[in-house]
Amino acid sequence: MRPSPFSYARPATLAEALQETARGAVPLAGGQSLIAAMRQRETSPAALVDLQHVDELAAELHWREHSLAIGARVTHATLLRDERVAATFPWLAQAVRALGDVQVRQRGTTVGNVCWADPRANMLVALSASDAVVVLQAPGQSGLQRIPIADFITGFRQTAAGTGIVLAIEVPRAAAVGAYLEFSRQRQDLALVNVCVVRQVGSARIVVGGLGERPVRLSHAETLLGARPLSAGLSANELDGLFDGLALDPPPDIYAPPRYRQQLARELLARTLKTLTEAAPHG
Repeated sequence: MRPSPFSYARPATLAEALQETARGAVPLAGGQSLIAAMRQRETSPAALVDLQHVDELAAELHWREHSLAIGARVTHATLLRDERVAATFPWLAQAVRALGDVQVRQRGTTVGNVCWADPRANMLVALSASDAVVVLQAPGQSGLQRIPIADFITGFRQTAAGTGIVLAIEVPRAAAVGAYLEFSRQRQDLALVNVCVVRQVGSARIVVGGLGERPVRLSHAETLLGARPLSAGLSANELDGLFDGLALDPPPDIYAPPRYRQQLARELLARTLKTLTEAAPHG
């Protein structure tokens, strides 16, 4: 199927790109999700603005003392090639490695994966567990907006970007351990459910994709883990009660009814915690 008719702009500067988005154009980065959805007529933007030639949008990773900045044009392949990412944020490397095939990783961007706002998007789930911050430039404003990623995602494929353009995603650097795991019907498919856990001494973040219109934080389980040493996990009873009291409304999927997805999430979390607790020092 072909997309609906649309106009196309390829600006050379950020100012020109913002002029296009102010008129309603949808930003196009790698296009690995957007173009496929347009072909299926799942979305029909009237105009696209291609960001690939805007040099002000970084295509590199910037390592700072307390954070990693992932530029708007950084591809998944760039993230995967950086040895410091694997050493500092192994859960991000795991999420990238499970994302699509080589061609998708070469073209797709990390920022684009987040902005697509599918609750099962690999990088969205992994970066949500990392407490990442989205850096946004809105048309007509000189200052930048810094939005926690949990607030940036407002619904299924909906964000707080408005007519703005995301310049980068910043990931705090801290002494943490973490792991990402997913389950899909076959390799390179979008995950039915994915889980990312990031732990520090005294705190934990658990994010699950596929159980709601946005990635879901398991706050109660985070509190339990935060009070325990890194070598301790959750009991079978605690895992069985993960979703008690949560109002979950996952997008429909003919291959995975909600109850099945909850069972998948429980098993994935159990395996992820097993991996982390076995690797933690026992004192």
